[in-house]
Amino acid sequence: MASFVISTVRVHGFHHWQGAPPAVQHLSLRHRHEFVIRARAEVGHNNRDIEFQLLGAKVLETVNFLWGGRGLLGYEFGGASCEMIGARLLDALPELSSVSVWEDDENGAEVVR
Repeated sequence: MASFVISTVRVHGFHHWQGAPPAVQHLSLRHRHEFVIRARAEVGHNNRDIEFQLLGAKVLETVNFLWGGRGLLGYEFGGASCEMIGARLLDALPELSSVSVWEDDENGAEVVR
């Protein structure tokens, strides 16, 4: 049996998709989302091996470091997709086993180590 802890962080930010196909061409323009980041880490025992709130704080601290938040104006993710954001967080936080990044908690992607 494997156990995991999961923490969710929500941040406002902007990105664009340079190669958007014609049917969703509007996505090539800079647009805003509430990005929902769910970070998952495997734990070795079932009594808070990693504390949820501290994991979330570390993820948010890393988002701040990598993308420099602008307060209520949010983060500038540039041309980064949800997959790219997740992969960058996995690279920065070796204790994570997966990261999912959602746009407005509706559509998203998961990157697994």
